[in-house]
Amino acid sequence: MGSTQPIQIGASMDLSFAGFFERSTVREFINFHSRLVVSRTPKEERMEVALEKGIAYTYVTSDRIGISVIADEEYPKRVAFDLIYKIMQKLNEFVFTNKINLETITTDYDIKFKYLDTLVAEWQNPKDKDNIMKLQGEIDDVTKIMKKNLSDLLQREENLEQLMSKSNDLSKVSVEFYKKAKATNKKCCSLS
Repeated sequence: MGSTQPIQIGASMDLSFAGFFERSTVREFINFHSRLVVSRTPKEERMEVALEKGIAYTYVTSDRIGISVIADEEYPKRVAFDLIYKIMQKLNEFVFTNKINLETITTDYDIKFKYLDTLVAEWQNPKDKDNIMKLQGEIDDVTKIMKKNLSDLLQREENLEQLMSKSNDLSKVSVEFYKKAKATNKKCCSLS
């Protein structure tokens, strides 16, 4: 790999967001930006570059093997770099198993790394691959349930107060005691 221009040995792109006639242009755009960002990334450094439509995340190893992931602005940075490291791991296994000498490749050449397509498909939804995002989603769900439960509890308390005031069986002293106890409890503990 003596060239200063990065050599592409594999690519996988989900272009389903683009119209059929736009896909070749989008593919060229992705290839151009991937090559450009990889060529400007120092060895053993991660880089994040804002593009006109999206962000390019890239990493170049000490062996000058670069991987870039181009995603939309909402795709989490941490997940993009996790994907890059996963691709790097699987690529190293593939190269070792198939005894591919990357140093001998001097022009763009597809090494038939089919696992790349699988990885890209699996990582389309970052929530499926990032444990922190999964946990945050579960916390959000529990928070919604707890807020609803508290709202229901407050609603029941109001209904109980109305029933007590309508009841002939309770003396006015009992109703007043309940109201004062409730007011004291609200001063002690408040929910936001």
